Amino acid sequence: MLFNGKKLEAYLKEQGISQNAFAKQLGCSEGAVRHIIVGIKQPSLAMLGDIARLTGCKLDELVIKTEET
Repeated sequence: MLFNGKKLEAYLKEQGISQNAFAKQLGCSEGAVRHIIVGIKQPSLAMLGDIARLTGCKLDELVIKTEET
């Protein structure tokens, strides 16, 4: 499974929350949030839980299911 950065990006835009403000809520850098959104970095399970809590999304809404080979 991969994190759905586009979902987070859409949420932040819809709510008018900057990446910097969201990063402060998560306790990480703005660069880390940016990397998660564009797919350079995957959030840890703990951070994924925090993102779900802060956005009000369910965990399965934040991931893209991939087939294992």
